[in-house]
Amino acid sequence: MDLKKTIRQQAYIPLLGRVTVNLTDNASLLYQYLKDCGEIKRLRGINHLGLLSNVFPTLNHTRYDYVMLQMVLSELIENSFKGTTSAQGSITVDGNKSYGNDIIKTWILLSNFGHCQRTIGDEKSLMLYAKDKKGFETELLSKIKDADLKRWSKEIIRKMDYVKFHHILSLYKLSKVFKGRVPLRERYTKIYKLLLLKQPTGIDVSDSLKLVQLKLLFKRYVIGIPKFFYNLIVN
Repeated sequence: MDLKKTIRQQAYIPLLGRVTVNLTDNASLLYQYLKDCGEIKRLRGINHLGLLSNVFPTLNHTRYDYVMLQMVLSELIENSFKGTTSAQGSITVDGNKSYGNDIIKTWILLSNFGHCQRTIGDEKSLMLYAKDKKGFETELLSKIKDADLKRWSKEIIRKMDYVKFHHILSLYKLSKVFKGRVPLRERYTKIYKLLLLKQPTGIDVSDSLKLVQLKLLFKRYVIGIPKFFYNLIVN
């Protein structure tokens, strides 16, 4: 695979029209691996709202459209906060310096590619299956090598927190995306761990305050604003 350090992707977003997104470093590399193993194509074929798309035809946008919308918002936020204390800036993780916006876009990709074809409906069914079918949970968690994330995943299944189950599927599928490339799988597992766990251990982060800030921006604006718009249309 001919990997590029920086790539530009265009997409048509129902709320914004045609947009262009820039991906660099971690996000660029992950995107290219996801594309190579068919995950980007799969996201283009998933209705973001699953079965709800049959009820509200005007919301017939894909999971890929939603990913692009989140990335566009991350860039708008970066431009709005530039030069202030809320700017995304940069952060060093295990000695690798990255732009804050690059980390956010990497989280966007990681937290979306685990979703199933009918999203929540399929994911809830899989979680029930994991609880009832002997050996399925063990198989699912066998690909998650990080002990902290494995405990977190077990707790998600135990509590039947099906809204977060897609994160477990993403962690599971990282072994497929980076098959035979253990250092890369571990690198992206650690980046994902920074998002999923409140107090991630075993990772050297240069600025813990910056990490908290990036997670806040991700959850409040990158995830929160798209949900607000789509809920507004549905209601």
